[in-house]
Amino acid sequence: MAKIVEWPVLKQAEQMLGEARLSMGLEDFPFKSRLSMEPLVKFWRSKLEANHPQNRLIASEISQYVTKHPSLLDPYEDVQTFLSEHSEVITLLLSGIFPAVLSKKLIGYASAPFGIAPFYTTESMQLLLSDPNSSIEFQQFGEFDKIPYSIRACLIILKKHYGVKLETVLPFLFRVKYEDTNKEMFYKTNSMLDYLQVKVKGTPPKISPEKLNYLLNNSKDVSLWLDTFSPNVFHFEGLFIAFMNDVTEVETLSQLRRILLAPGALLNNETARTIANLTRIYLQVENVEVGISALDYPTERSVAHRYKINYPIVKDEHPFVGSLVRTSPYEQACRQNKTEIISDLRKIENPTPIEQALVNNGYRSLMIVPLRDQVKQVIGMMELASSEPFAFNYLKKLKLKEILPLYDIALEESRKSVENRIQNIIQEQYTNIHPSVLWKFTETAFDFIEEKENKGDMASLRPIIFRGVHPFYGQIDIINSTKIRNKAVRTDMKKNLVLLYEVLERVHQYFGYPILQKHLFQLKAYLEAVEGEFNNSLEASVADVLREEIHPLLKDLGKKNLAIAELVQGYMDKIDHDLQIVYQARKDYQDSINALNRTISNHLDKQEIINQQIIPHYFEKYKTDGVEYTMYLGQSLLQHDQFTIHHLHNLRLWQLKSMIEIHERIKSVQESLPLHLPMSYLILVYSSSLSIKFRLDEKHFDIDGAYHLQYEVIKNRIDKATIADSKERLRKADTISIAYLQEKEKKEYLGYLNYLINEGLLKDHVEDLEIKPLQGVQGLRALRVAFNH
Repeated sequence: MAKIVEWPVLKQAEQMLGEARLSMGLEDFPFKSRLSMEPLVKFWRSKLEANHPQNRLIASEISQYVTKHPSLLDPYEDVQTFLSEHSEVITLLLSGIFPAVLSKKLIGYASAPFGIAPFYTTESMQLLLSDPNSSIEFQQFGEFDKIPYSIRACLIILKKHYGVKLETVLPFLFRVKYEDTNKEMFYKTNSMLDYLQVKVKGTPPKISPEKLNYLLNNSKDVSLWLDTFSPNVFHFEGLFIAFMNDVTEVETLSQLRRILLAPGALLNNETARTIANLTRIYLQVENVEVGISALDYPTERSVAHRYKINYPIVKDEHPFVGSLVRTSPYEQACRQNKTEIISDLRKIENPTPIEQALVNNGYRSLMIVPLRDQVKQVIGMMELASSEPFAFNYLKKLKLKEILPLYDIALEESRKSVENRIQNIIQEQYTNIHPSVLWKFTETAFDFIEEKENKGDMASLRPIIFRGVHPFYGQIDIINSTKIRNKAVRTDMKKNLVLLYEVLERVHQYFGYPILQKHLFQLKAYLEAVEGEFNNSLEASVADVLREEIHPLLKDLGKKNLAIAELVQGYMDKIDHDLQIVYQARKDYQDSINALNRTISNHLDKQEIINQQIIPHYFEKYKTDGVEYTMYLGQSLLQHDQFTIHHLHNLRLWQLKSMIEIHERIKSVQESLPLHLPMSYLILVYSSSLSIKFRLDEKHFDIDGAYHLQYEVIKNRIDKATIADSKERLRKADTISIAYLQEKEKKEYLGYLNYLINEGLLKDHVEDLEIKPLQGVQGLRALRVAFNH
């Protein structure tokens, strides 16, 4: 039965409502308010002539009470005084609002206007507040909760005194947690203001439409509102009625929608836990755990780590690590692409490790829900496990199905977010998609998305082609690098074989094993081969025999005799620990190449930053025994800028000057290198513009069209070019060679060279050389000039 609030429940109610109202600024509430039953008595007096006999009876009793106790109509500032004088009639007065037959159903209360503590609650409200296993928390309810409480009082003034049609319901949202069952519910208050009166003292202000609009657009400016609706003019009398409605499903759905549709919803552990908890509340299944993981199906290996979305119920027992057994409910859910329900995990015959792990952790029932992308491919899995058998059924499955698209979207978008980040890293670190042309790829991808929406599977990516671009090619290389390396290989191998032969000979003298004699013969043959005509395959053959046959044998024999062990260790100390061979001359060669390549690359990278600011262009470099690079410049490469012929001439001159700068840096570096390597510098000039096309299969740009294939031929063979009527190579140490086809190219570059000679950077002798035909390319010539330093 509904009743006046008892002391323990009163304190609980004060705490619950006080927390909510104080969060909105009630401690600074400026308006005077008094409890009054006069509006409610007026309602009952209107029922004295009603046709409804019950209402007439109640109205008659209240009327008789007022006749005997006229103070009931007085306003009370102290609620306790009112209760002490009129407690016997309160239930009767409120019976029209809180019928006795609904007291166990309705959760409601009555309080003084804007009061913290209710003086009356329904029986259901009493049970909620007095339950020792429940805890009640106030929850923010959207933007409305941010409106100060004093301004809400002003909104009521606007509605009741000025007749402005406004939504002035004051909703509170409470979260109730039951510790014994782990159950959670949401309740929202629905306020009833019928018996709340706005009283006026003096002359109230006039509110024009303009003033009203200004007030409503400044709904958090307390000073503005209180200056307009002064507490000296307005006050409140009557009572405040509120009902608490169960909005668990609506509220959890609202919160799930907000969280799941946020970017990267499943990439944060805390957010994932919140989603799991809200899912449990929404389904209203007690003692349920929820897990969500990303996957690709079909698959033989877990790829959840690729997406950073891996929240299984049983930690360290991800259901998709390793090959799945076809009888596993997880595999069946993926294969059939539909939800699987296991009513009792203990009754599964031959459970797989994941089901056994669930049982070992106290779970009895399980629901496995595939999560899918837009084309219905399985991209993830949601698992729900309960400690109770038969916790899941067809109705729970249907209820979850209603909101399942939210989880699908969240997982797909979160996966894409991770994939995009991975792609960005690949873009920056591994692929040949240069930043200068990334805009074109983005534009093409966007067009493909739009086309796919219109044409479906008939849509296709359009080719990425840049037309009318001017090519640049440069090469800084080591003269006779193959011969130099072969010499280093010979030196190392000869030293290695001599050292090993001496050791093996002494070991053979001690042990006399036939196998040692065989290896001595083999080493002698290798020494003769190294001294003769060199074969590259010999390097690998010798290394394999040493590592796999001779060295293991020596180590084993060393275990039998201390002197032999010391002899073998002395040899091992003279070879490379990791490669198990003498690797000194080759190391000097490789270290020298690496240092030179770093010097060249670092200079080009720094210059490239500057050049991109002058005019965006495509740039790509490769490291071999030296460094070579390709550039393309032209209007079609530009998204916004304007290309002019001056940009072309500027970069051509830069290319020449950069060769001189690189040469100076190399000279400086070579002083500290273990090996001096002669360097040559080559530029290929090609005045005709051409088209380049991105090859999707090879992931790089190639010349588009057969007409300009001669450029590729020249570029690929120019480093082997020789001068006509001689055996002399075009590339020559400490010189720049400029290969060209047209007379106008010669004239342009002679102008650049004369300028650089005048600057003292190049020697004043420029050779004009004819080059032997390269695979059918006739008329190729070159200018060659030496550095001045």
